[in-house]
Amino acid sequence: MPTGREFSEDLKQMMFRVILFVQNEKNGPTIPLYNVNERLNAMLGILKQSILNLKKEMKELQRRYNDEEEPEESPTKTATSLSIKQPHRKQTWSSSPLRVDEAAKQFDVEILRLPVRHAVLNPIELASAGVKNYIRDNNTKFRLVDIYNLAMEYLAAVDESLATSYFEKIRRYENTFKTADKYVQEVVETTLEESDDLETSDDNSSDDVSLNDSEDLDNNENSDA
Repeated sequence: MPTGREFSEDLKQMMFRVILFVQNEKNGPTIPLYNVNERLNAMLGILKQSILNLKKEMKELQRRYNDEEEPEESPTKTATSLSIKQPHRKQTWSSSPLRVDEAAKQFDVEILRLPVRHAVLNPIELASAGVKNYIRDNNTKFRLVDIYNLAMEYLAAVDESLATSYFEKIRRYENTFKTADKYVQEVVETTLEESDDLETSDDNSSDDVSLNDSEDLDNNENSDA
């Protein structure tokens, strides 16, 4: 590994800037972590346009490297990749009971599984949203340790009443879905069935009229003869 004496003066000056920048951030970031270009500018001491050009060149080199190193795909790998690219494929579940269900039955607990893409019925989503909102409103220094501490503060404050409110809100959504299903079954489907019966009746009436007209025409032709 090269020692400090083997680096050029320009390179050492850049390294010194990086070292000083990191040392000054031991108590927290001096520039927000999300402002990447500003942080690179402060560390490297080069123009922002130069940073953008270097990032572009780096991405191009990474793309070339990945293209050169990518092995030829085998049929098995290709099939696996295709299956991964189809995340919405319908899943088939085994008819045999799951271990978690068998364990739950020992404690007289029934596990209810949510329909696919119905996160609104999952109370954990409400808790997750609460954690995110609490961190967003109270995170002022943008340090990972602060995010961790804020998350722990919120979770510690989740008492029985707050947890119960999650389930009550979910129950309101559930009742809304039940009301909508009942309306569809009692009103919409009934209306559609009546409409189908009416169309069938109209078709039958049209056929009867056509048959009578045909019989009258035949009778008239016979009388003329």
